[in-house]
Amino acid sequence: MPFLFNTSAGFDTSSEIMFALYDSMGEFEMADEGFLVLFLVALYFTIVLLIGFPSAKGLTPSGYLIAERKEGLFQTTASITAVIGGVLLVEQASLAYDLGFSAIWFWIGFALGMICLGMSAGKIKEIADKRGFITISQYFHEKFDFKANALAASILFKF
Repeated sequence: MPFLFNTSAGFDTSSEIMFALYDSMGEFEMADEGFLVLFLVALYFTIVLLIGFPSAKGLTPSGYLIAERKEGLFQTTASITAVIGGVLLVEQASLAYDLGFSAIWFWIGFALGMICLGMSAGKIKEIADKRGFITISQYFHEKFDFKANALAASILFKF
């Protein structure tokens, strides 16, 4: 960019020249990064669609949602850990910033909830396999009637 170093361009000091050079380079780099990001996002969605459509042939919607009930303990645990672990990492940092040390109570409540889930998951899965449930709300509707189903739906809607 030889025009930036031309003194007739209106720059009085070398710092103004360097600022103009940095500013013009920064805008150029941002334009390239924006294109790269859009390209990578488009590439990602293309790959997902190329993998997803052939692998989903012959599956019913309920079979797709629950993996035709073929997931074992390892796959289920890994899936729950991946989703909940990422959420908790971000959420716990935010809670610790807002609340300080008292944010530890969130982990205690979470641990107790996971223990309760672990103790009841086998029975829930057995009943869900027999009756063809897809969601936990369907289980609550069957076990506790409509009011519990509405309560579960409202809790899920809130969060």
